[in-house]
Amino acid sequence: MNTKILAVLLTATSFATFAGCNKAEAPAETAADVADARSDRAENVAEARDDARDVIGSAATNITNANQDIREARIEGDHKVAVEKCESLAGDAQKACKDSADATMESVKASLKAQMLTR
Repeated sequence: MNTKILAVLLTATSFATFAGCNKAEAPAETAADVADARSDRAENVAEARDDARDVIGSAATNITNANQDIREARIEGDHKVAVEKCESLAGDAQKACKDSADATMESVKASLKAQMLTR
């Protein structure tokens, strides 16, 4: 008997979880998520800068790598902010927004990688 109840509860939970996909968030929740993403971005960029300062005394290659790490932290932070902004949309519009954010990040990363290879 208990296993039947457990199975029903697990099934209901699964449906509730999947039903929430691509649902628009409330504007206040989206704003809070965007603010958190921006804060995370700032912390990650600051951390990358601190790491860069640690290696600046090393060879020029390390400086170049540190600068690349800073750029990548900024790119990933920008992506996180963009994805959080997509949360205010619903359904296909949200998916398209997230896909666009993903594509933009990949494009910018590829451009950065190409710049690094030409140096």
